[in-house]
Amino acid sequence: MNSTLSSEEVGAKIVEWYSCIMASSYEEATIIKDEVKQMINNMEKSDKILAYYSLVEYRHENMFHGNNRNSTLVAPSQFIESGSDHYLKFLYYCVSGQNEFNKERYRSAVKMFRKAERLLEYVKDDVEEAEFFMYTGFAFYRINQYLFSMSYLEQAETIFNRLNYDKKVLNCKQVLGAIYSELRQFSNAEIYLKEVVDESTYPLISGLALRALGLSKFAQSDYVTAVDYYSSVTSEWEIASCDCSRV
Repeated sequence: MNSTLSSEEVGAKIVEWYSCIMASSYEEATIIKDEVKQMINNMEKSDKILAYYSLVEYRHENMFHGNNRNSTLVAPSQFIESGSDHYLKFLYYCVSGQNEFNKERYRSAVKMFRKAERLLEYVKDDVEEAEFFMYTGFAFYRINQYLFSMSYLEQAETIFNRLNYDKKVLNCKQVLGAIYSELRQFSNAEIYLKEVVDESTYPLISGLALRALGLSKFAQSDYVTAVDYYSSVTSEWEIASCDCSRV
């Protein structure tokens, strides 16, 4: 017979799993997820750990499938919100915000992120804090609240830079460039977007930045340069398509 595992033991393994997700360690996260699923089946009853598991599982699926509108968040909201675990509440509101964002309900996403922000002091991990700032910035960008968006994205960029999370730095810079373009501060926009192009080794990110540069030049009636940028987008996305086909 399998011995019953304590909730603390399973919780520690979920923490390890979540750390892999935060670090975008795809293979490790997949291996540990399978281990956690087996442990859950042999665990003493714990609604708290089951709630924690469901939240981390959503983050796992989000890491692999991006903004998947079909993913369903199944965490027991009433149990979490009425409980006394402040970190679990933060994670619930943060993941719920991501869920709303993925389903393009951006105002609802902002409300969830605002609730999460009130519990930010209970987050002890710099990467998780930066992720929160980044997603909140993205959500404010989607509802055209550009100054709020910039504030959160700049905080995220600073932390990711310090931690050498290059891809996430590029994601923040790309949206900051887009915001400056929307505000018609084209010189600032192009500084950010050109940095993305120069620093990126990710064809999809490079393509998005080149497209944004093209839109910026088009808005300034510089149609010749805009066409040059659009032409560059095509080649970057062809590379991205090839890379995806090998995964």
